[in-house]
Amino acid sequence: MPTRASSNAVSGLRPLEAPVWLRRGFHWTGPGHPRPRRASRHQHLNFTGFTNVDGLIVNGGSPNQAVARVGGRLLRPFEMEDGKFVTPYMELNLLQGFADASSINVSGFDFGTGQYGTAMQARGGATGMLNAHFAVFGDVAWQHQVTSNGFQGWAFNGGFRHDF
Repeated sequence: MPTRASSNAVSGLRPLEAPVWLRRGFHWTGPGHPRPRRASRHQHLNFTGFTNVDGLIVNGGSPNQAVARVGGRLLRPFEMEDGKFVTPYMELNLLQGFADASSINVSGFDFGTGQYGTAMQARGGATGMLNAHFAVFGDVAWQHQVTSNGFQGWAFNGGFRHDF
């Protein structure tokens, strides 16, 4: 009889904007508004072992992973004729992963999960107001792995936001 898998996770995001003294002391004469950015994310997962319908015993273990991001964003709001704003932006980030080598064990055989290495990320997008409470946003990112670990490729994100 197969047993049901369960998991729990602890995750934390620590975004940090540039200090006020850095923003005030930095005199930008180009178009738009530069925003230095840095953030870190840590994730710890706990998977309980289970047996699948074929009788294989699967144990995902307790992997840890952290990713740090340092970069900058350049944005420029435009006011439309009806008083609403559209804000396009461009962003460039350096991403660095920190993780223990972990594996998933299936009936005594270990399969490595890989590690997140160093990557450069370029992204752009826009946010636009539909009315006083709704906004629409879209984002496109290209990530290029610098080291042999990690991934590279395109990511697309978009949606609606509601302010209460």
